[in-house]
Amino acid sequence: MFLVSADWFVCLFFLLALVVVARLKKQLCVHGNSSYNNISGGLALLCLVSLGRLYWGLGMFEAMPFLSETVFYDLLSWIGIITGATFLVSGASSWLPIARKHHAYSKDSVRRLELLRKVEQLVGVETRLDTIFATSLEYMVEHFQLSAAAVFKYSSRHKHLVLEATAGAATEQSAVLASAKLSLDDIRSCDLGMWAETSMFSNDPVSKLGRPRQVCPITVGKRSVGCFVFWADKNTFGESDDRLTMQLAIDVIAHKINDDRMALRLEWMTSTETLRRRMEQSVDSDQSSRDIFRTLVKEITGTMPVDFCSLTMTTNRGRSALSYSCGKNGQVLVVKSPRMPGESTLTGTVLRNGIRYELGDVHSDNPSIATDIHYDGSIGSLVAQPILVDGHVRGVLILAAEAKQAYSENDLSCLDNLLSALSRFVHRELTICLIDRHVQQIDKLGKFFTSIGEFENPGQVFAEAARLIAEETSADIVRITTVDDKGLFLKSRALVCAQPYEAWVPGDGEMILSLMPLHREAISSREHLLTTSNDTESAISDIEARQMFAPGASASLIVPVSGESGTRAIISVGDMSGRDCLLSEESTITFVGAVANILGGVIELSVARQAAWRWVSTGAQDASSGTALNNRLKSSVTGILGSVDLIKAHWASSGDRQLGKYIAMLDRSARKMDTAVRESSE
Repeated sequence: MFLVSADWFVCLFFLLALVVVARLKKQLCVHGNSSYNNISGGLALLCLVSLGRLYWGLGMFEAMPFLSETVFYDLLSWIGIITGATFLVSGASSWLPIARKHHAYSKDSVRRLELLRKVEQLVGVETRLDTIFATSLEYMVEHFQLSAAAVFKYSSRHKHLVLEATAGAATEQSAVLASAKLSLDDIRSCDLGMWAETSMFSNDPVSKLGRPRQVCPITVGKRSVGCFVFWADKNTFGESDDRLTMQLAIDVIAHKINDDRMALRLEWMTSTETLRRRMEQSVDSDQSSRDIFRTLVKEITGTMPVDFCSLTMTTNRGRSALSYSCGKNGQVLVVKSPRMPGESTLTGTVLRNGIRYELGDVHSDNPSIATDIHYDGSIGSLVAQPILVDGHVRGVLILAAEAKQAYSENDLSCLDNLLSALSRFVHRELTICLIDRHVQQIDKLGKFFTSIGEFENPGQVFAEAARLIAEETSADIVRITTVDDKGLFLKSRALVCAQPYEAWVPGDGEMILSLMPLHREAISSREHLLTTSNDTESAISDIEARQMFAPGASASLIVPVSGESGTRAIISVGDMSGRDCLLSEESTITFVGAVANILGGVIELSVARQAAWRWVSTGAQDASSGTALNNRLKSSVTGILGSVDLIKAHWASSGDRQLGKYIAMLDRSARKMDTAVRESSE
């Protein structure tokens, strides 16, 4: 009877405990449902075992197989007791301190992973970077219970960090935060992936927010492109796991920025290459130079902020300039200047240094810019880009915009990719100018040749020849001398100086030939001699330079005037300013040689007639001397025709119709001269 009463008591105890646990379900589920499930399951199993014990004691299992056996029933009872006790102990252990800490850690881990999951989902579906920044800030403020947060991103156009988004109390101070011009140096103290307290804004008027608690850089590759700034109490970022979670979330955003940059870079390179090809096709078209430049400006304007465009090119071997300019109205202005831009101007500086200049603020960076380009005062920033042709600076492109700091690094990179098309246009224009100059030279030689009969004496012919050479070559000193019969002295016949140099020998003086080794060599060899300031072995001696030119002559071009009777005169061209390239150019040597051929024919006629200019006034000339003159003139004109043929062969592959027109004009002028000479010989 006692055992039956005890069994009833045990059974009622477990039933009562099960009811109490059910009433305390809310408290038991604070750290999760597992504690409640284990305790309630263990009590229910023990209650069933105790109830079975009661039934077995009353003999209700005697007629049932197996359960009527004592050994088998005890085995089942102990299995139920052990299992129930295990569930009960497992559920109760969740309330131990170490278990509570484990639950808290697990809950924080899930919470951190939830933040990362939200950021990853946002980056996966959103393409607008400003929206990603703003939404991520809201997630972080809510997750870490921050008082304020802001995102700054570096702008290559503004050259400093600009405010992208705010959250919390920072939204009210967005105007103040936007006015804070922060540089990359302000976040450079935060190493890659590291957190540190910062002194940013310590001197800035953000007293309502106070000093930021944390700053985390946005790092793409190895370069910081921005930063997240957080305001909170001191305990907010006390755990390293919170910092790591925040860093991982920002790295996800940085990875998105890097992917977008790579995609934009590929798209930008493709569009830039397409633009360059279109510009090159425009340069190679049959349009006029003015229309081609207008098309180039239109293409550039569609890619970069351009309100004014100017292209200045050096022509006539760097002695003059050709400028194209275009404004907002699309009208192209062409200016031909006989002088190069001064060294104090921006264009002149770029031409001489070959370095690109970028002025973010025209008025503060270069107050004298108005003296260089023509504009209405509304330009805020500009870029001056040198244009290279065959490795030499031959032009300067100026792009100007009304806004300050208008040109970013991408704009400058795009300009670098378009330089090949711009260089092709400059080369085309310089070629046209060169052909124009050759045509003008041939016309001048023709006029000089046809006007010889109008001069009264040989001195006027020599003077006109020296003037013509000085005008075309821009030489500092040009002197024409004749050799006496004994070959001891040189008689000066004409002298032209670009400036009042102190020449030792006047325009009608004489020089000792034995003291002039270079001129003696030119007379004996009948070949052109060129000396430069860098050629120390064959440089002109000081005494020779003083006699022929003036003290300080650095380079010279000596062209003998030869005929059938030998060298009778010499054309000497001297340089006093170190411009060796002017004398060494092929066009200069060819032109001086052409003048020497004409003078050679005149001197041959003078020697044959013994009266140099009587044939000009009377029209009567000796048959033999006339034949010699005609042969000489035919030789000169034949040389000119040969030069024209070389030019035609050189430019035949270009396919430029406009250049073909200039070459045709050159050919017609030369053949007219040839016809005139042949008719006079008949």
